[in-house]
Amino acid sequence: DYRRYQSRNDNVPSLNRSVTMGRQTYISVEPEIGFFVSNRFAIGGHLQYDLIYSKDITKRIDGTKITTEDTHAFSFGLLFRRYFTITDKFFFALDGIPFCQIYEGYALGAQVRPVFTFLPTDRWGFEGSFGDISYRYGDSNITNQKSDSFNFNLGGLSLGVRYYIKRKVE
Repeated sequence: DYRRYQSRNDNVPSLNRSVTMGRQTYISVEPEIGFFVSNRFAIGGHLQYDLIYSKDITKRIDGTKITTEDTHAFSFGLLFRRYFTITDKFFFALDGIPFCQIYEGYALGAQVRPVFTFLPTDRWGFEGSFGDISYRYGDSNITNQKSDSFNFNLGGLSLGVRYYIKRKVE
């Protein structure tokens, strides 16, 4: 995921006015393991590691300031997946993911995301996912603030390869 942004501060005296431009690069690794409890339903667990690299460039009358920051976060949770057959090789699935995230405090939440899966063989699959609906409750150790949020995200492309150990073929 890659984001660009720009902010401007015009409501201050002219010597303190600034323009900030920045970008954020987001990389996530999320191994999962699970098993089928029926032909259409799988349960399992996942771990996730996130690296977020931010770079801000603030231009002011008295000079330019460049700020960079690396953020690391870990999360873990359960995975519930319901498969819907499109063809014998293509499937649509819905993932339900309750999670706990640890970064400068903690966050608890749940996420639902659509997944498209292509199975060229009985054991190997390629999948893609985009967007999600999620709820998150967090408690920050840094700001001592609690927060909750409901999100509807249409971005965030995720691609993966999956190996199925004991998948039941219809």
